[in-house]
Amino acid sequence: MVRHGQSEANALGRFAFRRWDPGLTALGWEQARSLVAALAGVPIERIVSSPLRRARETVAPLADSRGLPVADLPGLAELDMGRWDGHPLRELARSDAAAWRAWRRDPEASPPPRGERISQVGARVMAALDSLPVAPGLTVASSHSDCLKGVLVHLLGVSGPASRRLDVPNLGQLLLTQSPRGWRITLGGTTTL
Repeated sequence: MVRHGQSEANALGRFAFRRWDPGLTALGWEQARSLVAALAGVPIERIVSSPLRRARETVAPLADSRGLPVADLPGLAELDMGRWDGHPLRELARSDAAAWRAWRRDPEASPPPRGERISQVGARVMAALDSLPVAPGLTVASSHSDCLKGVLVHLLGVSGPASRRLDVPNLGQLLLTQSPRGWRITLGGTTTL
């Protein structure tokens, strides 16, 4: 799994989640192109992505270099932020201060108004990955920060507040390996492949 490159929303300090779907910045495109070099020599079976533009753009150079299509996997879509989707972070901190602080402390106990809990995100992403047929090569899945955090929360069985201690930078990676005993997490990015 890889988090998308820097998006226009990241550069502006805004939530872009689902309704607002900005593309990558110039830096984000550089990051996307760097993924091609990072995965050089690694056998890739398929590329799947959140249907959101920033995630699809992140794996587009990799897909082009390998001659592979990018398949949309809706279960990899960003956290549903409910009525906060697309709003500037500073505005939410002022206009909905109590709910904002509660969500920042514990995204499990206090999800965004009409939004998803972090555990729901992790379960949704893992169900999407479990739906893919087992393949001999690597599946590259382009997604979002809270999706990678949700997967860790889900697989490690930790509580929602623990996700606040996780930082997933743009192009941050998480290697998941499926085995008969379940999913295994390898930290370290492409250097461990």
